[in-house]
Amino acid sequence: VDAISSIEFNDLSSSYVSVDWDNASQTGMYDFEYSSDGGLTWTIIENHQGSSINLFDLSSYTTYDIIITSVSFGCESEPFTSSFTTLHPCITPTNIELSATSSDVTISWDAVLAASSYQLVYYLVETGWQSVSVTDTYYTLSHGGNGGYGYFYLRSNCGENTFSPYSDFYSIE
Repeated sequence: VDAISSIEFNDLSSSYVSVDWDNASQTGMYDFEYSSDGGLTWTIIENHQGSSINLFDLSSYTTYDIIITSVSFGCESEPFTSSFTTLHPCITPTNIELSATSSDVTISWDAVLAASSYQLVYYLVETGWQSVSVTDTYYTLSHGGNGGYGYFYLRSNCGENTFSPYSDFYSIE
């Protein structure tokens, strides 16, 4: 029985992966095993039909070892081994704080490991509603000494089409 020789991990996130491999089995049947604890315990899926599988409810930022064996006519191939690591979760920034001076207002927050940038949506009397992408963990806006009030909310941008929910609404006067 021919063994698998290539594998792809698609749509990898903090809790999901789609695993695709070359269709080496003459019957299209495989035994698929995965472990998140270095091989101490295994989840075993026997006689899986097809050369792909979707794994849900995975732990974030965890390395998973996998073993795939082709099964045909009561025989098994040599096992194919590989691994993948799930991503950090894309969470809403925390510890959001606002501070103001007579001429500006600064919003700051704690870094999110998975974030490549942050989307800040704000309203100032001088500007109306605005949205800006920020790579730092703070942003300072000038209100020209006119005072007034401001509204703010924030989310993490963690890659192409991957975002956290927006934060609660923050305001300052």
